Amino acid sequence: MEVEDTHLYTNLQLAQDLDPELRKLKEQIVLGQLNNEYEIVNDKVMRNVNNKLLFVVPRNMRKTLVLRVHEKYSHVGSQVIRKVLQEESSDDENIEIPTQDSSSDDDNYLEKIIEEANIEMETEREIDNTSILEGDFVLVELKGKKSARHYVAEIIKNFGEGHFEVIYMKKMLGCNKFVKCETVYEIDESDIVKKLPKPTAVGGSGRRMEQFSFPIDFMSYNM
Repeated sequence: MEVEDTHLYTNLQLAQDLDPELRKLKEQIVLGQLNNEYEIVNDKVMRNVNNKLLFVVPRNMRKTLVLRVHEKYSHVGSQVIRKVLQEESSDDENIEIPTQDSSSDDDNYLEKIIEEANIEMETEREIDNTSILEGDFVLVELKGKKSARHYVAEIIKNFGEGHFEVIYMKKMLGCNKFVKCETVYEIDESDIVKKLPKPTAVGGSGRRMEQFSFPIDFMSYNM
């Protein structure tokens, strides 16, 4: 699920920048000293878990994240969060989340909680490609050797079996508007992050290309 809390997300990013362990980990990733378990995306350390990139939460922010998720998102029915909270206390103000300890199962609980409460939209990747039709718009992630970028694309043709023909939309500088590019590309289902709502045409005529606006905040994406 996606934690829609901009303030919390900003604090997590800052905490990751200041965390000495994660700074060292980032250096190791850049130097190629680690396997493919960790990657750097948009200058943030991400962990590859079952082919899903998850934001690595600094240790000193884990309790804050779990409590915030419980406060705002307990309605989603996370069994892991409920189990931890029930074992600790019925008083929300005095909840103590188990500390990280490699000698106990508490570490596994925290890891599962953080994965479920992750800022990345991992569940949104479970897309039924049969629901993607010509004329639909999608958010695409293209991964490079050291980072990944996100693009908005319009589906031109669905070849079936998870293959699509698209045209990309270029984001205009300083605003949340897009214009269509002319070049046609092919993508796979694995490149699609999520299906987007229909955009609104917001102008363009003659010498100026037609512009489109989506009811989506793209601030958390590397575009």
